[in-house]
Amino acid sequence: MGRRVAGSAALKRGSMTQSLAQGTAIKPPAHRLLPSRWMIWSAGVALLFAAYLLAGFYLAPRLIRSQANDWVKTNLNKSLAIGEIKVNPLSFKVDVSDIAIPAATNPMVAVGHLRIGFSPLSLFQDAWRLTELGIERPFVQATIRPDGSLNLLELVPPSHGGESPALRIDLFSVREGRIAYADNSRPSGPQETLTPITFTLRDFHTKKNEGGEFTLDGKSERGEGFAWRGILSMAPIASQGHFTLTNLGADTIARFLGDRLPVALTAGRIGVDGSYGFGYGPQGLRLSMSIPRLALNGLAFDGKDKLLHASAQIGEAAASLNFSFATGAHAPAPAATLSRLAFRDVTFSGTGPVKGETIRLSGATLESAKLDYAAHRLDIGAVSASGLDAPLMREKNNVISLSRWLVVQPATAQPKTVPASGPVWTAQLATMTLTDAAVHFEDRSVTPVARYELAPIAFTASGIGTDLTRPVTVSLTMGIDKKGQFKADGMVTPSTHETDLKLSLTGMPLKPATAYLPMPALELRSGELSFSGTLTMSGAMPGATPGGEKFLPRFKGDAAIDQLSLYERTSNSELFAWRGLKLAGIDYRPDHVDIARARLVRPVGGVAILADRSFNFTPLMAPKVAVSANIPASPG
Repeated sequence: MGRRVAGSAALKRGSMTQSLAQGTAIKPPAHRLLPSRWMIWSAGVALLFAAYLLAGFYLAPRLIRSQANDWVKTNLNKSLAIGEIKVNPLSFKVDVSDIAIPAATNPMVAVGHLRIGFSPLSLFQDAWRLTELGIERPFVQATIRPDGSLNLLELVPPSHGGESPALRIDLFSVREGRIAYADNSRPSGPQETLTPITFTLRDFHTKKNEGGEFTLDGKSERGEGFAWRGILSMAPIASQGHFTLTNLGADTIARFLGDRLPVALTAGRIGVDGSYGFGYGPQGLRLSMSIPRLALNGLAFDGKDKLLHASAQIGEAAASLNFSFATGAHAPAPAATLSRLAFRDVTFSGTGPVKGETIRLSGATLESAKLDYAAHRLDIGAVSASGLDAPLMREKNNVISLSRWLVVQPATAQPKTVPASGPVWTAQLATMTLTDAAVHFEDRSVTPVARYELAPIAFTASGIGTDLTRPVTVSLTMGIDKKGQFKADGMVTPSTHETDLKLSLTGMPLKPATAYLPMPALELRSGELSFSGTLTMSGAMPGATPGGEKFLPRFKGDAAIDQLSLYERTSNSELFAWRGLKLAGIDYRPDHVDIARARLVRPVGGVAILADRSFNFTPLMAPKVAVSANIPASPG
């Protein structure tokens, strides 16, 4: 048994050995070739990747520096300073520090740090894609040279033609920017610095109308701020957004535009909120803007005796406006609307010929002004003013003092030109209102000077326009020396002077009118004038019609002079007086006057022989003579 089992086992081992030998002969082993091929491929890829990393980390920065210097030298003819350049071939990002053009102590432009991220897959797409374009601590020195040229124009490269590749930017950002501006073309050489400046632009495409959301923020060293939010596209060129300007100093504007402004800005702060829409394409240009808030606070300016003989202070001013403009064959006509313009606490202080005089205005408002360019028409809803306080003088040469506030430019010979033919513009003001006004009137053309305090004054006019044939409705009420009251209501036609007014005057003091008496030896000690009636005027000014018809005033009504007392100056005696004089049924025309009834109440007369043996009533019959300087003034 033991031998039989051992033999069987030996037989099995022989069969297995024979089968293995046959299998080896039929299919030779290949495991020795496979490891050698994979090792070659792996080593090759490793070498290429190492070469790529070495080129990215070490060769690319040198190539970028060399190409950048050559480009700036060739295209701008300037030197370039570049600090450290880092290229990360794994993340496809480039970092460059300390860039300056030109490479000098005072560069025109400089960048503290520049980072660019690129997507290599975009090489096979319709636009190259920058995943990031970040600029930190940029600086721009903008200078207007003495000849008026701008230094930054030297950084505009020449055009070589051809179309630039499409570019898409996921994120473009500017941080801690600074812009320095100097105007050396002006004697004062003003300078200003805007910092810090921040800007963000997302999903911007140079060839498609998509994305382009951006923000821009800036602030000056004087606390003036600017913020801009919007969307920008390049195909077609278009943008819309909102902007805000805060705390802009009037003196900042004056430093840069002072010589070009008609007045000298001396104080004030300006703020603006607005939105806009802009587009440019084959159909033309389109621009619309809405400014719901334009505010000025504490504005002050000096007329410089070139436009105005005065300095002005405006406590507050605010405006709201919008306009639109477009070009092209089928573009709508330009249009503009000034919804509201308001001023508060306005003061004009006279200089030069009106030094010492002051005009004040509590407030003024303009409402709903609309410009329709297609219809060539300007419509203004309302203009109102309140709290006017102004001196008004008639000088000895009959010049009205208000005219001396304006600077009269010397007349210069103008070349004769043929008036350009075109559509006629029309304008219409619905309502003009003046309330709570006061005028301090002095007539210096007579002796003694006549003075009247005219307050309060209220005036309203409606239907004012360029069509002078249309009647204007007017209404006026005016107090006189705190006693008298004057009212006028009716219609006036500017072109023909046709007038239809209802007039009334009560309690007007006559004592200030002494200077208007044709007899200087007489003095009005007291008296009050009153009248009521209608004033009509018809016809036209000479030359207005072929016949040269004159306008003819006519007054119909009643009048009264109460508490009159007339004195003779030399003797200081009362010449005559009465309690009341009533005139009824007055019909006045230039050639005659009719009075239906007259009533004199308590008349008193006095006759006196003067030291020169003349009667005190002699001046009533004598022609007007100059008032002697030695005539004593009577007590009031």
